[in-house]
Amino acid sequence: MSVEVKMPDLGTTVESVVLLKWLKQVGEAVKRGEPLCEVQTDKANTELESVAKGTLLKQVIAENTEIPVGTVIAYIGEPGENIPE
Repeated sequence: MSVEVKMPDLGTTVESVVLLKWLKQVGEAVKRGEPLCEVQTDKANTELESVAKGTLLKQVIAENTEIPVGTVIAYIGEPGENIPE
């Protein structure tokens, strides 16, 4: 079953972030804790670590897009799994 990767709350005053760059591409293997993408808050740039192990099945958010905390940004699972459109 695929895992939704959501933008976590990165600080008490952070309501949104900009997804700057994907560090993993669709089809690549991902380990739990491995950097998945780079995001920018109002104070700093940081790498967002994967919450699951598997294959990056889908990037939901494009680079350089501002998104609110809690937004689904990607899906990780096994190749061939069904994922939401």
